[in-house]
Amino acid sequence: MDIPAPAQSWAAFNDFNGLPMAYWAMLDLVPPGTTTPGLYYESTGLPGIVNYWAGGEVPPKGGEEDEPNPSAPPNDPLVTEMINGKTVGVEPWPADRSSQALLARLRSLTQTSCAAPLSWVTDSGLCSQLIQDLDSAEAYRASGAATQARTSLLHFGSLLTGTPPGSYPAGVSSSAYWLLKPNADVIVGLM
Repeated sequence: MDIPAPAQSWAAFNDFNGLPMAYWAMLDLVPPGTTTPGLYYESTGLPGIVNYWAGGEVPPKGGEEDEPNPSAPPNDPLVTEMINGKTVGVEPWPADRSSQALLARLRSLTQTSCAAPLSWVTDSGLCSQLIQDLDSAEAYRASGAATQARTSLLHFGSLLTGTPPGSYPAGVSSSAYWLLKPNADVIVGLM
């Protein structure tokens, strides 16, 4: 895990309340309207859709904090003090690492990226073309035409890549790119 600069202002942990996760804590307050440096980690696995939780310190309203209630159930900050959502993270390698299984997984990730509530790909025509490329890749793979299967996957990846390099085409979010393109690249490497 990377600790952003200045390092003395941050702490980084690899679990939170016994759950494995990348967890950063800024030791200073972030003024309203400002942003933190980029937070990232390296891990082994495949890009997948994972949960995130984000929270912050908010000064109590008007005076002293309430006294703790010893009979109240324990507070779970992931539930009571944070917002959550979905983002791209690392999932463990699946048990079945065959091209067929990884193509099926990528098809599911693509469908999820194109649908609400994520809508990471907002162009319905593009979503249809991405699924068509994956279906073609699977049909070619099943018939033993590995070169054509790779070509279909390379076309899939090109649809997610903008011009100039480092940009994303209209209707493709950075989350869609970083979820789908690396998964397609892994499968191309296996064929």
